[in-house]
Amino acid sequence: MHVPLNALAGRSGRSSATRLTGVLLAASLGLSACTPQSRSEVLPERYVDPPRIAESLDDSETEEAEEAWDQITGWALDNATEEDLLDPDRPSREEALTTPVTERMTPETAEAWQEFVDADLAGDREARDTVNLLRFHEWPAKFHARRMEPVHHRSWITAGTVRPVDGEAYELRFTLVTRAGLTWEKSLVERDINRRLKLRVVPDGDRWVVEDFDGELRIAPPRRTGSRCCDPATTGPVTADR
Repeated sequence: MHVPLNALAGRSGRSSATRLTGVLLAASLGLSACTPQSRSEVLPERYVDPPRIAESLDDSETEEAEEAWDQITGWALDNATEEDLLDPDRPSREEALTTPVTERMTPETAEAWQEFVDADLAGDREARDTVNLLRFHEWPAKFHARRMEPVHHRSWITAGTVRPVDGEAYELRFTLVTRAGLTWEKSLVERDINRRLKLRVVPDGDRWVVEDFDGELRIAPPRRTGSRCCDPATTGPVTADR
């Protein structure tokens, strides 16, 4: 989902419609309840793999890139989701979707994010896809019908890279995975919410903030080594270009 700077000034000015290449609900049709076997089962609730940083940077620039990485990945993990947002009996609140995210955005991007949230809560499917990239708040509808309570979630970041772009900006790419589990008929049912993100970040005093972002979203059963029942769904990612 690409959110270019010229589109962030206002949603009403977008001329290109969202082009979905997968259906969110299609990835949630198969339930899985399997014995934990993967590396992620022993990871803490928050985990970040070290990134690959561009070799062209000198020592000072590398230190700067590492600081940007640490700040932004911490922010991404903080906002990945929360239990209240996964509970179908607790409607998502505007403040919960806005304030934690916009504190690490430029003013222009924060303004656009607010517009996406407003449209999302008004029922705009395209806007919801955008909001779910950074603040996931939509447990699959099939689970809603079964009225299962969220019991846990944890998130980790892998496959990260940092490279300089124009000016003082850096481009950060990484995969943010949130594993959320619920209990149904005494079995643990889990889904991996996979978000492949690309963020353009710029300095703001001693902080780094997001100036632009895009990404892909996919929901599937967790990968389990040696377990056929938990292979990911075969549907493609939910993506959109704006």
